[in-house]
Amino acid sequence: MKKLLLIIALVLSASINAFSTDTVIRVRVTDFPPQYYIDDTGNWTGLDVELANAIIKEAGFKAKFIPTSWAAGLKHIEKGTLDMMMNMNKTAKRSKYANWIGPERKAQMALVVSEKNLGMPIKELNDFITISQTRKIRFGIQENLHYSNEFNNKMKNPQFMNSFEIVKNVKINPRKVKANHILGFFEEKFSMVYKIQNDPNYDGLVIHPFILQEEDVFFGISKKISLEVYEKLLGAFEKLEQDGTLESIRKRYSHL
Repeated sequence: MKKLLLIIALVLSASINAFSTDTVIRVRVTDFPPQYYIDDTGNWTGLDVELANAIIKEAGFKAKFIPTSWAAGLKHIEKGTLDMMMNMNKTAKRSKYANWIGPERKAQMALVVSEKNLGMPIKELNDFITISQTRKIRFGIQENLHYSNEFNNKMKNPQFMNSFEIVKNVKINPRKVKANHILGFFEEKFSMVYKIQNDPNYDGLVIHPFILQEEDVFFGISKKISLEVYEKLLGAFEKLEQDGTLESIRKRYSHL
């Protein structure tokens, strides 16, 4: 009987190890430092990449980083052609096709404007209507992005909605602001501080005092992957959160 149990245990162990070693987690990335970027060795790195990599490795899996846009990434998560996205807001709509791990970290949604517009009197969402109508220029937003519950609900108001235009290529946002084609755009404050300090394309741009939202962001895991894989990733996150590994990664980027 003991010999039989030993054989069963060995078979199960081999099966688990094979499952872990061969499982590849497909992760959405994009060129957006300091969260995602390619280092001098040609590998993906950055805050969100390091956090994801640590969890995937702890779970016994391998990460495959796939560059794609935010909107396309959401569609791939829904279809199951991607397994993980980072920096996701948890919403009821996304919960239909994604499971959640986290919080990954906190994020602030800030307004980026030109230096000459730093003093724009924006203290609440209705101020965007007034300023856009007065100056006859709109603000830029991304498609399929959750800015805040209040903001997204406000977009049902035609006047508010007409104060914004959808900018599909976020890399042209700085150019559009400097050319006065849009008054400003929303982006995560952490990224924008880094860009303004390090990227010449952002010269002349500043962070406006108005902060749209501060909230937790999560790892979104496609519901198309098996429950066993999701639970392994969740367990890895909980272990690394408890032992301080993830917090040590966050702290290394906190000065940026």
